[in-house]
Amino acid sequence: MWKEYQKNKTIELRNLLIIENMGLVRSIANKVKMNYHLSYDLEDLIAYGVFGLIAAIERYNPTFKIKFSSYASARIKGSIFDELRKIDWVPRTVRNKIRNVKKEISFEEKGTYLEEYYIAKKHGLSLIDYHVMTGNHFVSLTLMENQL
Repeated sequence: MWKEYQKNKTIELRNLLIIENMGLVRSIANKVKMNYHLSYDLEDLIAYGVFGLIAAIERYNPTFKIKFSSYASARIKGSIFDELRKIDWVPRTVRNKIRNVKKEISFEEKGTYLEEYYIAKKHGLSLIDYHVMTGNHFVSLTLMENQL
């Protein structure tokens, strides 16, 4: 089918290739959801992945002797993350702070006791922001104001 698509890049052939590779998209979307503990709907992640699959189909060259699934996997995963970044209203710096605090909390749970205040102070946070990051509060305007 790839040789046919290389000759005649018709929408019908492209759609057949999309259908043929939907299992790959589903698999990657499921792994992304599980590995990153995302609260997004799996069907949304699959839809984002289809954008990457289409781009991979249009740019794939079978003469490179690379399996299509290997080539497409990176594009599908990248497309999912690109779309998630577009709809995320939280700045990356805040996400990084959250990730660092969570790492420290998991370290605390492994036996080393660190006061909440110490963790918050170490990361330049108020106790309110610390509690927001740990899921004890819903919204923190001060955390967002510090990023502006």
